[in-house]
Amino acid sequence: LIVENSHISKPKIDDEISKRWVRNFIKSLDPQKIYFLKSDVDEFLKQEQNLDDQIKDGKIDFAQTVFTRFKQRAETSQDWIQAFLNQDVDFTVDESIPDNPDKIEYPTNDEERKDRWRKRVKLDLLQYKVDDVSIEEARKKLTVRYRDRMRTFNQINSTDLLEIYLTALLTSIDPHSSYMSPRTWEDMLQSLRLELEGIGAS
Repeated sequence: LIVENSHISKPKIDDEISKRWVRNFIKSLDPQKIYFLKSDVDEFLKQEQNLDDQIKDGKIDFAQTVFTRFKQRAETSQDWIQAFLNQDVDFTVDESIPDNPDKIEYPTNDEERKDRWRKRVKLDLLQYKVDDVSIEEARKKLTVRYRDRMRTFNQINSTDLLEIYLTALLTSIDPHSSYMSPRTWEDMLQSLRLELEGIGAS
């Protein structure tokens, strides 16, 4: 692998890195633990010692499998979100959302996942309310925001997915390393050409 030969730390892509890689990839898609179910993650983790062998054979089927499941969960969530946006909201109820997702488990079923979305939509509406935005206008803005997010997910192609997947590998080795697709690389070079000074990137 180029990573093993060229990365400054000269890592060995082995089972230990593979274990971190699986978790980093899942987290990169669902950092708030609102899309995947625990059963999804348990299923994915069965491959935790295999990604190093698969990548050496040029196989990235795992990335596509996980992302396909992610989009399925996202599409289901989209229906819930719209329903919650159309409901009356009681802001006097004492509820909370964990500020550190690392300290909670993934939801065990759709009812738990649905409730996490209900609270998240409620929080989004509350933030607009604090900014003196009417509930009607907040609903319109959030409808557009969530539809745009789903559209972004659907526009992720194989090149984009590979970038996400290999970045999860590289951050398993070093949190400051990432993989850039040719398009991202060209975009970065173009932005650097517009600067008077460099950013120390290599």
